[in-house]
Amino acid sequence: MNRLTLGLVALLAIPALAGSPPGLPRQRPAVTVPIRHVILPWDTPAPGGSPKNPPPAHCPVILHGSNAAVTSVELASDYAVERGYHIVVEIANSGTNDLSNILIRFYLGDPDSGGVQIGDDLVIASLASGAVTRDSTHWNGFTGTGVVCAVADPCDEVTESDESDNRATTGVSLRDDVPWVWQVVNGYCNYASLTMQFNFLGCDHTLYETVEFTSVPHSALAIDDRFYLPGGLYICQTESDYRFAGTIRNLNTDFAFLGTWSAYLAELRSRADAGQPPVTSVDPYYLPQPDYDVLREYGLHGGHAVVVTGYTDSAVIINDPGVGLEFIEPGLPEPEKRGADVVVDLATFQQAVENTSGGVYVLISYSPRGPLPPEDEIRTAAFYQSIDRLEGASYDPGLSQGWPEDWFPVFGMAAFDSVQGDMAVQTFTAWFNEVHDYTGGDLEQTITFLASAFGDGMFWTQLGWEASAEYFATVGTVDADGMAAMSRVLADRAGAIFDTYIALLWALINNGGDPSDAGPYLADMAQDLADVNELEPEVRATLMRMVGMAGDGPTIPAFELRVTAFPNPFTSYTHIRWNLPGDAPARIGVYDMAGRLIQTLRPVDGTITWDGKDAAARLTSPGAYVIRDSEGRSLRLVRME
Repeated sequence: MNRLTLGLVALLAIPALAGSPPGLPRQRPAVTVPIRHVILPWDTPAPGGSPKNPPPAHCPVILHGSNAAVTSVELASDYAVERGYHIVVEIANSGTNDLSNILIRFYLGDPDSGGVQIGDDLVIASLASGAVTRDSTHWNGFTGTGVVCAVADPCDEVTESDESDNRATTGVSLRDDVPWVWQVVNGYCNYASLTMQFNFLGCDHTLYETVEFTSVPHSALAIDDRFYLPGGLYICQTESDYRFAGTIRNLNTDFAFLGTWSAYLAELRSRADAGQPPVTSVDPYYLPQPDYDVLREYGLHGGHAVVVTGYTDSAVIINDPGVGLEFIEPGLPEPEKRGADVVVDLATFQQAVENTSGGVYVLISYSPRGPLPPEDEIRTAAFYQSIDRLEGASYDPGLSQGWPEDWFPVFGMAAFDSVQGDMAVQTFTAWFNEVHDYTGGDLEQTITFLASAFGDGMFWTQLGWEASAEYFATVGTVDADGMAAMSRVLADRAGAIFDTYIALLWALINNGGDPSDAGPYLADMAQDLADVNELEPEVRATLMRMVGMAGDGPTIPAFELRVTAFPNPFTSYTHIRWNLPGDAPARIGVYDMAGRLIQTLRPVDGTITWDGKDAAARLTSPGAYVIRDSEGRSLRLVRME
């Protein structure tokens, strides 16, 4: 895959990480909070700190005027290990005497009420009167909600002027069992985060399966005569597609759209407490990971998906899929070391979220409806969705709301054909002039808008096809191998189109914005799009063979011949299809859970739609229903909501 250079990213302001829709750049607030947490494993110890030696067997009784106060306890990231945190304690000597050998212990829960010690003992060798120091110990974390307590002089071996200030607490809610997924390359952060959620709930998915099973490689949208193509990943990051991804896994898709920071934070904590780690979008520029130093160095911003795995009184814990930027060398961390949960203080986290929220805070999580369907059932539903996408049958009209009346969206295979037809100097000149007028004649902003409008689309489309190639390479059948080969060709063509388009934009910069020189670049892109248009129908035909829609039976391995229904659960209708030996049954019956026949359906060409009504055309009650063939065999469970 062709990679962007840092200079090109900075020049064109292409979003640095996945999740930012195309558009003009916004003014970014200045960084007003520290990028890093105050305690990191490589920091120099504060004055007065010491190695963690055990305390002497007999501590002397200190005279009146001595007092060690625990002023705070908090969690910080521990990048040196795969999982876990630093428990950071701040100690102040508020007495008049110098102190020595101050023992600090940490507990999960109140130590006076059965709290369990966590981490190692700390010993502060000396602390002068009026001085403050900080030290930390490693903690592996836990799953649940509780309180972390730091206690100075836990054995009451020192007489102090104030025994009431020897401890500090912070509330914690953590899920330490959310599986971590590396996003591999820029653009996969959203799907790495979804994979974390799916696997947390019992699926056994790779990143590439998640991309394929949300039909991402088989999506495209064109705005006719506007040279505009948001690619698969952008189109699939919409509410309907998140719901599809959950439905085929028998999961509730739980969206929250909040209008204020306080409401967002309350909902985030509620989901963490309920064991539903949500996905949210942040600007990684503000995150404390050293991986993102390159973004701060070049002033790059963007949207980045992370999974929120917990919180404390003053911080949020995220499972971060990492930067995935292959051009960051040296310094790219070993992927296996990026599984550590990252602690982000609330002020920094708010800034990171609000820099991508656009005034609406979004949280997405999943919760089980019941047992997970078999893997072949999930796969079949996804392939049916892919076939529909290629045919243009599953476009979300909500995406075009607010567009000018003369903009005509085209979806599916027809989108690439439409864009190929736009590869003419006259069309591109009109589009360039329209954007140039919109930006008030600012060439730099014009180039930025054009880069986002088409360049991002081809970049995301390339990523989707690369993921498709990686997925099908693991399936192990002739048709799957063919899908992998075609996907690699499609990815190569998308990469070539992207490179040619960027070269065109450079030419416009160098010639002062004269679009009359665009002809050769447009011709090259049209040729690559012609190859795409030739392959897409074969992709559709191969998918149809793999699920048995081509008349020869399914070809994917371990595929059980069964009835499928989509959507399922449903509210107004569900499409019922099957892959059964021989001819399709002349009729099928819909039964309630008590075994009563509700409706008889007569399929045509292997498919039928049930509108949720009984034989008397009355709407049935929400609940589960069984599809049975004429021999009484139970073929499928469907749920009406």
